[in-house]
Amino acid sequence: MRAEPPDEPSGRWIVFFDGTCGLCDRTVHALHWLDTNDRLWFAPLQGETARRLALAADTSADGTVLVAYETNGQIQQCYERCMAVLQALRVAGGIAWLGVALAAPLPTTWCERTYRWVARNRLRWFGHKDACSLPSDSLGRRLLG
Repeated sequence: MRAEPPDEPSGRWIVFFDGTCGLCDRTVHALHWLDTNDRLWFAPLQGETARRLALAADTSADGTVLVAYETNGQIQQCYERCMAVLQALRVAGGIAWLGVALAAPLPTTWCERTYRWVARNRLRWFGHKDACSLPSDSLGRRLLG
């Protein structure tokens, strides 16, 4: 069962992902596992949360992942593609910082090109899902519609 998190004055970080992508599904599970402080929430780009915050659902077609900081129903900051992945790792903290540290010296253009290459091939490599997989109870509490 999905539950809306309580409104926090400080806001929350939401990872928006393509709910029909096998790679995105695996990434959400990995980020959930890495995020030991429960700072990340997750929502499919095809879902109600993305519509309510006026995020374009068609961004899932090109493999765009968005990470947004939301306060009181308004987006305060938004990261896309490679920068979104790095921001999610930063927010997750812990061992996830290793990924950020390894990517930090790389040129942004290289990071973006690599992201786009993986995004173009993600469905062929990881498959297309008709629906999101059933999450564990701990992930289910942080999965928004």
